[in-house]
Amino acid sequence: MADAVCCRIHNKRSPPPWYWAAKRVKKSGQNLAAQANSCGYTLMMGETTAEEYPKKLEDLPSDILAALEGNLTEGVKDVAEPGHGLAKGKKYPGIRFANGRYKARVMFSDLRIETAKTGSLVQAIRWMNSLSSLRCKACTRQDNRMEPLTMQEFCDELENEPSLDVQFTSHFQISMMKDGKKTKCRYSTPATSNLSLALELRRELQSIMTDRRNAGLKKAVFTWQAAALARVRKEKVAQPLRQKKLLAAVATERTKRNFQVGAQLQHILNVNLDEQTAKHTVAKLKDASPGIFAKLQSLLRQLVRPCSMQARLRPRRTQFFPPQALEFLTLREAVCISSMCISCYDIAYDTMRLRLRRFIFTSSFLDLPTLSRSGRVVSSPVAEKQVKLLLDMLSAPHLSSLFVELDLRKAPFDVESMDKLVVVLSQLSSLSLLQLRSHGKEWTKLKAPRIFAALPPGATLQCYDDRGVESFQGCQAFPA
Repeated sequence: MADAVCCRIHNKRSPPPWYWAAKRVKKSGQNLAAQANSCGYTLMMGETTAEEYPKKLEDLPSDILAALEGNLTEGVKDVAEPGHGLAKGKKYPGIRFANGRYKARVMFSDLRIETAKTGSLVQAIRWMNSLSSLRCKACTRQDNRMEPLTMQEFCDELENEPSLDVQFTSHFQISMMKDGKKTKCRYSTPATSNLSLALELRRELQSIMTDRRNAGLKKAVFTWQAAALARVRKEKVAQPLRQKKLLAAVATERTKRNFQVGAQLQHILNVNLDEQTAKHTVAKLKDASPGIFAKLQSLLRQLVRPCSMQARLRPRRTQFFPPQALEFLTLREAVCISSMCISCYDIAYDTMRLRLRRFIFTSSFLDLPTLSRSGRVVSSPVAEKQVKLLLDMLSAPHLSSLFVELDLRKAPFDVESMDKLVVVLSQLSSLSLLQLRSHGKEWTKLKAPRIFAALPPGATLQCYDDRGVESFQGCQAFPA
């Protein structure tokens, strides 16, 4: 038995290539972040425009998209170990130390790459190793390209060291005759973190130095450097805007993949959006069960971020979509969602008319209490907040006409909210009965007549004390 087991283990087939890649991803969570950092740099610093972001993101895996969204919102996470300065008598090639900070630098083919300053010696050494590896790849390249460094080579190194933060400059030296003597002049390009722009500036400066050897070279270079510095500053200012556009494109692509709106609509309504019209979809929606409405509500909440209760109380707008357009929706899906939103609004408005006709205030008439997984009440709605929401509903023009009978005996009014209620009462044209709780004889004598005077014609005011005994009653007469 033991021989058979040993033979089976010895002759076991090797796992497929994706197995080890998956194990590396699980073992090192930074692998995805590193690949996402490389993709983000290619999209933002390359020749890709903001309009081409959605097309480019379609080819990326979902894990890379999630990591890219995390990098754009939170930045690339890197745990740097603190350093204590260079040891006495010991030097690290390529690493400079000044004012308690380190930075690494390499130069090859007239291109200087310099990292940002860091307080960690370990991080500076890691950055120096990455720059050395980058220089080795660029100098041992097989093809004879004019560029000292390519975007692909730098992005490959970004995957190995995601926290790499560098600036690119090009330095040229030329010999010139001045006053019969041979002198050396050095010119450089402005520093930038955009490799594509750095290579473009390098080619322009090299062309100027080649075309003008002696006559007017200094003036031409200085004029070009001023224009190049303006371009670098413009690029630096535009970078946050490109980052926001890329983040929006990534979020849209992830939403498109996660929710698959068309398929979910067909599954919920049991219709084929490609064969049936929106009119047929709405007709089927009117005969739907409450469970279908719950599923549609969940789907629409996923598409549009949940709004506040005050926003839900506003009247229907002329447009049926949120300010941020869902660009991944097809026209047919958009028409169906628009029709469903209109139909849902009409059904909800008719239901609200029925509920608000005889309204009784409770502490949870809009916000439900928070429950734990076992069903225990964790927190109850704040009564003062419910009073504020009630006043918003009473003052809303599209809802004020729906209130006929108001029972507010359990509403915890304070002085400020009671004053707002008095102002709102005159707008309730359909009000016929208002019931309030009395706060003593002085309140009944001073406050109740003021509230009664604010009632619309034909409305009745009834005030009850804590024992439920009626302490004030009055009916507002119609004008003659």
